[in-house]
Amino acid sequence: MWHWHEAYVEVDWDCDFEAAGLKTAFDGLELDSLPVYDENGDPMGDNNCWSIHHYDDDSNKEINDQKYITNGKEYTVRPCNVLVGPGYAPRIHRAMEALN
Repeated sequence: MWHWHEAYVEVDWDCDFEAAGLKTAFDGLELDSLPVYDENGDPMGDNNCWSIHHYDDDSNKEINDQKYITNGKEYTVRPCNVLVGPGYAPRIHRAMEALN
């Protein structure tokens, strides 16, 4: 059945945007680029992440090989990652307004 599934995330690795080379972009938006916890579970930064996948768990195919049809159009399954941290929405909104 097609639906959204919460996937495993290593918060210390997957949410460390500084290690991913995005510190300058996050600094420009006045956002923290570090994960909420380090690899030992100690508090570190503001970023907590979730990974959500949309796939058919009854299929025999690998997730990235699955396709589905909506309104007559075929789509390939893709994962979605969600970033959550304090104060992000207002800052991102201001940055987008500055670009317009």
